[in-house]
Amino acid sequence: MEELILLNSGIIIRDVRSRWLRGESVHGGIIATYQWEDYRQYKQQINPQAGGTVDLTLTGDLGDGLAIKRVGTGQYQIYSVDSKYQMIGRKYGFAEYGLTPEQEYEFFEQLFDFAISTLMDKLWE
Repeated sequence: MEELILLNSGIIIRDVRSRWLRGESVHGGIIATYQWEDYRQYKQQINPQAGGTVDLTLTGDLGDGLAIKRVGTGQYQIYSVDSKYQMIGRKYGFAEYGLTPEQEYEFFEQLFDFAISTLMDKLWE
């Protein structure tokens, strides 16, 4: 299963980036609001999906730099190689780089279905 997680890391990264574009927090609700109204309006113009709330996607470099690494047995970290990774993590919380519980459930359900299907296919060979 650990190899399947790394092999399917693109799905995880896609889901995190998609959530960011909508301005949704890993904890539910929105990531945050902007302090300055002018900047909020600017962000709403370039990404209306987030409705003027923080979306972590100004240039796309943070999301383009997302990657997953194993940090222990059965433990993984989603991080970005972008220079803003630490600053954004400290400001909004490093949990924002992860999946919501619903996204995790859906991802692991797909992985388990694939793993069981593959095992069953091998049994019938």
